[in-house]
Amino acid sequence: MYRRNADILAANVDDDLVMMSIRAGNYYNIGGVGTLVWELLSQPRSLDDLIDGVVADYDVERERCAADIGAFVEKLVSLNLIEST
Repeated sequence: MYRRNADILAANVDDDLVMMSIRAGNYYNIGGVGTLVWELLSQPRSLDDLIDGVVADYDVERERCAADIGAFVEKLVSLNLIEST
């Protein structure tokens, strides 16, 4: 299961999501599918749940989506934007 890091402030600006790590003082910007993933993480979700949500909104094969979302989620974890529970 994955969830948002509670120390991250986030706001929508136009079609992008701007985030700030309170603890680290770093800014991040994501858009497109990344914004959808962040929205889905308003509640803790499994990787499969995230993939299902993206496949439901975008015309993408599940296998390709799984690879891309898996890599994206790992990047978010490495940046401490989300946490694995």
